[in-house]
Amino acid sequence: MVRLMVCSDIHTKVGHFQDAVVAARAGGPVDAILIAGDLQMPMATIDELNLPEPIYLVHGNNDAALEPTHPADELVIDVAADGIAGVRELDYHQGAPARGGDVTHRIMVTHGHTYRAPRLVRLRQRAATLDADVVIYGALAPLAG
Repeated sequence: MVRLMVCSDIHTKVGHFQDAVVAARAGGPVDAILIAGDLQMPMATIDELNLPEPIYLVHGNNDAALEPTHPADELVIDVAADGIAGVRELDYHQGAPARGGDVTHRIMVTHGHTYRAPRLVRLRQRAATLDADVVIYGALAPLAG
């Protein structure tokens, strides 16, 4: 079984993020940490925590402090019975290769603001295009427009 810690919209609150990591580990080892955007601080701040888990994150609409091309706009994470089988960084509207035969789940990670989340129609369409059966997104506050 794969255990993932999922969070978004940290908005510079690194102490809250650290507390969440501790809470996630209390349930057992965590295979990876997924951040669905709006870290709102340089990734170096998270790197300084020296977390042993791999961290995968996507850009949010408030992530000007991050490099413009890293992290990706979206991630596709393929999960097999024995762990994470692959992670692909995508630009919005870029396709993903077909799932491998051992992949049991495909996770799409995005911040969601370009899909007008929490309105889900466009987000569902994108997930279907990527053959994702799990979608993780942030941008939980309604956006104007």
